[in-house]
This record gives sequence, structure tokens and C-alpha cells, in this order.
Amino acid sequence: MTLDALIAQTTSRQEIADLLERYSVALGDASLLAQSVDGRYVDAYSAAFLLSKIAIRAARYRVKGGDNHRDIQRVAVVCRLGCPAKRGCV
Repeated sequence: MTLDALIAQTTSRQEIADLLERYSVALGDASLLAQSVDGRYVDAYSAAFLLSKIAIRAARYRVKGGDNHRDIQRVAVVCRLGCPAKRGCV
């Protein structure tokens, strides 16, 4: 994966606030012991996905769509936030 999987795109405080709200709900739902372990896992995964999306959107990028956009998004966070370009990302 290279950084060409990211597209520069402006964002707004409201977009980030909306994503943070969705993240908060998903994380809260993941902690509900009344739901199944599978349900809690899905909610925790969704919260982690939203958190990575927040990091990418706050950096003013978005991930190109496609069948593997979730995989690309996870790698894109590492590439944008902590991977020196000369070493490569994957």
C-alpha cells in the first residue's frame, strides 16, 4: 500500500465532531455486558475503525473506496502518522 490510496480532502470541525460522537457511541456499546461477545466485538471494531477514520480526516485526507478500504485505512493511519517515507509502509 502506498500513500496514493489517500486523497486530499478538506474537512470541518463538525465532521470530526460527528465522527467522535459515533466513536463514543460504538465504544459505549462495546462495553455493554448485556450483549453477546460477538456484538461487543463488532462494536469495538467499529469504534477502532472510526478512530482511524478520525485520524485520517483530521489530517485532511480520505481513503479511496474499494473492497479493501478498511485494510487500507488501517495502514494509512500508520503511514501518515508514524512511518518514515524512506522506509516504506508495508
